[in-house]
Amino acid sequence: GVFLAVILVIGSMARELERRTIYVAITKPMPRWAFVVGKYASAVIAASVLACVTGLITVGVNFLVEDTWRWEILKAVVLICFQIGLVASAALCFSMVSTPILSGLLTVFLYVIGHTIGEVRQIAESLPQRDLWMKTVVDAAYLVLPDLDKLNARSDVVSHIGLIGPRETAFAFLYSLAYASIFVWL
Repeated sequence: GVFLAVILVIGSMARELERRTIYVAITKPMPRWAFVVGKYASAVIAASVLACVTGLITVGVNFLVEDTWRWEILKAVVLICFQIGLVASAALCFSMVSTPILSGLLTVFLYVIGHTIGEVRQIAESLPQRDLWMKTVVDAAYLVLPDLDKLNARSDVVSHIGLIGPRETAFAFLYSLAYASIFVWL
């Protein structure tokens, strides 16, 4: 779902810029932010629908195998939809200032870094005192870059931990909304 949203956002913006149809759209009596938000929202909705359908299929297959409904899978899908929105907003930001290939690479790098920045921070905390500069750099990166593991509950659901409550969902929503708003604004 995340990669589908990235492809949709980058592809649609690249086509608009390549064919110069963006100039026609922007000259209409519509605010520019509405055009950008519309492109973003359409890609996020399409990818989120795909994620929800996949989640429902997973619940159904799980029922066939285990004879029980595991609705917490759908809670994890909600967090995946938040992650889709955050990564798609970064792809939109990158696609406005660079080529489609570079935008895709930057978005993939952000996705990989976002899923590993927590572990990198833990490793940096265990470094000796002489590497204080490394701890500072990693802490700065942790504060600036999104931690996508905060929007990941797949392993908790698979291991039957099920720690996804309303509080965690609200935090994930606000966290992804804050980062997505910054990227779309940029």
